[in-house]
Amino acid sequence: IIGYIARKTGYHVAAILIGVILGPLLENFFLRALRISQGDLFTLFSSNIGNVLWVLLLASIFASPVKSWLIGTKKTTQDQA
Repeated sequence: IIGYIARKTGYHVAAILIGVILGPLLENFFLRALRISQGDLFTLFSSNIGNVLWVLLLASIFASPVKSWLIGTKKTTQDQA
């Protein structure tokens, strides 16, 4: 059922499957890190490797929408010219 809805709405079934598999693991590791740091979220930003991973995560999340927005902006400026 989820695969059918995903196909009809344009989502990739593989992405949903990866999210379902890796989601609980990510949650467990995040909660473990919070327990180790005694609830201090800034511990996740205290190392250079962690900061690089945060930047890569944010870049992977925002790269596609920003690219689509830039392409749309270029098309509208070309149409007006």
